[in-house]
Amino acid sequence: MSNHRTIIYQEVPVKINNLLTAVILLSSITLFASSEWQTAKQGDGILVLNKPVPGSPMKELKAECTLNAPLEVVWEVLYDNSRWKLWFADCIEQTVIKMINPSKKVVYHVVDVPWPISDRDTVAVCDYNKDFAKGTITVSVRNISSPDVEQYNMEKKTKDNNRVRMPKMFAIFTATRQGPDKTKFIYNAHAEPGVALPAWVLNMFATAQPFNTLKKLQSEVGKDIYKKRAGL
Repeated sequence: MSNHRTIIYQEVPVKINNLLTAVILLSSITLFASSEWQTAKQGDGILVLNKPVPGSPMKELKAECTLNAPLEVVWEVLYDNSRWKLWFADCIEQTVIKMINPSKKVVYHVVDVPWPISDRDTVAVCDYNKDFAKGTITVSVRNISSPDVEQYNMEKKTKDNNRVRMPKMFAIFTATRQGPDKTKFIYNAHAEPGVALPAWVLNMFATAQPFNTLKKLQSEVGKDIYKKRAGL
C-alpha cells in the first residue's frame, strides 16, 4: 500500500514539471516569433510588415515596393517637403522652418487624424543623403523632443490649430537603383501618436499609412515636374 502511494507521489511532480516545461517552451517560441517581421498587408505590388517594439504600444512598420522611376526622380520627390502632403499618407502639411544645410532640414509636420480626435503635429529633423554613383539614397525623419524643440517656437501654432504634439515619430526611406527606370523603395517607421485608444486599434489604423504612402508614391514619381528637376 505504501509503495503504491509512493509511486503516485512521484508521478505527479513529474507530470507538473513536464507541463511547466512545455508552457515555458511554448511561451519562448511565441515570444521569439512575435519579435520577427509579420506580414500585415499586401497588394498592388506593396508589402507591409510589422513587428513589436519593446516598451512601446505601437509596432514598427516596414513597407516596400518597386517604383517605376529613376533614382534621381525619387530623390526629387523626397527632397521637396512642400509636396509631401501629395503622397505621404495622412500628412496635411510639412513646412521647412529651418534649413541647416542642403542635407539637413528642420520641418513642421502635421498628421490628419479623424474627428473627434485632434490632429497631431511634430517638429522633426530631415536628413538627406544621396549617392547616385552607388545608386542609393536615404532620407530620415526624426522628431525633436523637449527641450531642444522649444527653440523653434512652434507651440503657439500647435495650440492655435487645436493640435497635439506627437510624443515620438521616426521614419526612414531607403531607395536603391534597380535599373534605368526602376527603384527599390523601403519605408520604415515607428510613431507614437499619443492617442488614448487601445494599442490594437491604433496599430490597425497605422498599418494603412505605409501602404497608402507607397500607393500614392507610385503615382507621384510619374509626374513631369520631378523629371524636369532631375534633368531627365
